[in-house]
Amino acid sequence: MAMKRQAVFFDRDNTLIVTNDYLGEPSRVRLYDGATDAVARAHRLGYVVVVFSNQSGVARGMYSEDDVRKVNARLDELLLEGDATAIVDRHEFCPDHPNGAVEPYNRESPRRKPAPGMLFDAARALDIDLQLSWTIGDAPRDVEAGKRAGCRTVLMKDSLVPASLAATERLTVEPDYIAANLEDAMDFVEMHRTAAPVEEGEAIIDEHSVPAELHSLIDVPQVLAVGNAQQFADQVSLKESDEDADPPEESAANAPESVDTSGIESAGRTARPIMPYLTAPVSMPILASSSTEIPAASQASTQAASHASMLSGGSLSADKVVMDPLIKELKTLQRQQTQIIDELRHLSDKPQDFSVARLLAGIMLGFSIAAMFGAWLYKDSTATHMSLILVAIWLQVGVASLMLMSSK
Repeated sequence: MAMKRQAVFFDRDNTLIVTNDYLGEPSRVRLYDGATDAVARAHRLGYVVVVFSNQSGVARGMYSEDDVRKVNARLDELLLEGDATAIVDRHEFCPDHPNGAVEPYNRESPRRKPAPGMLFDAARALDIDLQLSWTIGDAPRDVEAGKRAGCRTVLMKDSLVPASLAATERLTVEPDYIAANLEDAMDFVEMHRTAAPVEEGEAIIDEHSVPAELHSLIDVPQVLAVGNAQQFADQVSLKESDEDADPPEESAANAPESVDTSGIESAGRTARPIMPYLTAPVSMPILASSSTEIPAASQASTQAASHASMLSGGSLSADKVVMDPLIKELKTLQRQQTQIIDELRHLSDKPQDFSVARLLAGIMLGFSIAAMFGAWLYKDSTATHMSLILVAIWLQVGVASLMLMSSK
């Protein structure tokens, strides 16, 4: 029996396409920043990509269903121009609206977001497991539709793009994550993606599945020849990494099948997942030295223990394969570093605190205050009073001009 597929459901308008209006003209399609990379990345992570969108402009008589399809086709073209792997596998849209003016579209529809009908229809057509899938959109209705379908959800709030009318609606369902942009959204999806269960006998290993750092620890040709998760677990073998390795009775290869990983942690080597090297978790014994004190000569064994523990059922459940959160943290630190550099550049571009223009501006400001004070003293003399006010005004204009000059 074939495994169900996983999907990322993208909202269209203001998620993949930048628009705050009813869009029925293909020539007006403009990709949201990062749209191509997001769609291509979803495919690299093993997801099918579905675009789901409310298109009440059809019910309102602004354009036709055929116009919607032309806009979607233009979206596909622009994505493929940027990356040949940025493929939308299916488009779903709902042309209905209960307040529409065009029959038969002036009706309620179970497909119209926040109803989850479009997600259900796509799941049936593409054999998608909705519980292992994601929705990404800029509006609360995208989140609610995803939650009602059983998906995990990401709400995108990009401060650089004006919010659509739909995006300003009240949020009634909490998303799993609020992202700053599409890249941030896909970072979260990648960190929390879940692998589907592996059928018995299904090959899950190829030459790209085994990381380079494990090549010195396992018999790679043997692993690739097996091509099955359970057999891989049974046939992993450690290579000797040092001539002074531990005796056989204390080596990692002869360790008991069940080892308390606290021994590894107490020795300063926490068996923490670094990244999911395989596409699904496997059940395999944790390979580690039975001693809680790990000698320097057995570092290779300890490293293998960490990787094996990462792949074991004790570290990852059958329905959760989570990438190392350090990847997310590094990207966050990189963004913060960029912001700090920008701020420093901004400060370095500022003029010096002292300048002749600022000095003259200060002097003129003092004379302006004196003129205003004189105008108050001579308030009974209309001519003198008005003259001093005019002088004060001109001095203020001079102050403003000098301040503008000093700021350039």
